[in-house]
Amino acid sequence: ATFDELLLPLTEYEAQLIEAAAPEIAKKAEERQCQDARLVELRRKAAKAEDRSEAAKLKQDAIDLTSQLIEIPPSPRLICGDTTSEAMAILLAGHGGRMLQADAEGGAFFNIIGGGYTKNGATSLDVHLKAHAGDAIRVDRATRPALSVRKPALTTMLTAQPDLLRRIKCVDELRERGLLARFTFILPSPMVGHRTFDNIPMDPLASAAFAKLIYYLSAMPPMPDDEPRPLSIDGAAWEVWHDYAQRLEYELAEVGSVATLRDLGAKSSGLVARLSGILHLASGGTTGPISPATVAAAVVCVECFTQHACSAYNLLGGAKDEMARRALGW
Repeated sequence: ATFDELLLPLTEYEAQLIEAAAPEIAKKAEERQCQDARLVELRRKAAKAEDRSEAAKLKQDAIDLTSQLIEIPPSPRLICGDTTSEAMAILLAGHGGRMLQADAEGGAFFNIIGGGYTKNGATSLDVHLKAHAGDAIRVDRATRPALSVRKPALTTMLTAQPDLLRRIKCVDELRERGLLARFTFILPSPMVGHRTFDNIPMDPLASAAFAKLIYYLSAMPPMPDDEPRPLSIDGAAWEVWHDYAQRLEYELAEVGSVATLRDLGAKSSGLVARLSGILHLASGGTTGPISPATVAAAVVCVECFTQHACSAYNLLGGAKDEMARRALGW
């Protein structure tokens, strides 16, 4: 129920986009059917024409029509779920490079990227790695047309049980290639043993404010020619970011507090910049420099996320580490 409520603003916005696009899609589909019927007729006449000049003209008409075939736009999509890496590349290519992959369990996600759908069991991480960094995705296969995504932006939201982290089979590769470090972890304390079974709903004002914010961000008009939105961290704001990045760099040293989590720490200063941009847009900014206060708020958030990530990474140790933690807790 919580997962559905989080997705509700985006789901409703997606439904609005689908409804608005439906008439144009239907129009294009009808025009394409007429073109296809005309193309079939031209080919039939060209095949039966006995006069060479007439046959040549009919063939040329068919070639010209083929080059003018209308592309039927796909129905708008903002959200997907259990999706293979190749299908994800197709979704990104068909929807402007933007997509939210949301899964309430998370097991299927790690099964797919861990090689569950590949013939040799090899991991399939490239699409998610590139989509996080905004690197172009180009896929060429003999069995289907080539696809290209110039500037992908994929968001992945999983609400997995902590035990899933203990059961990931390819942890070393996921860490070595930087996939786990790309996630922002939130690991709440278990409620079992402390539940009161009182039906306390979410604060309606907070819920409404969240929905309004998500809708606002989703409906924000893109930049001309779909170029990246120009945001910058300059002056005093850059000093705030630089101080955090430098402090983090010291912590990544051999004796630092996050020395064993270098894959995670190496992404943290970048996460501050990303989150600063999101907070800047959420507070009403559209372009221009990001304020020092916004960057400072992002630093606070990322430091909190880092503590959660340390707890999450501890779960990757397996059963022996878990028994040690239970003994320590006792």
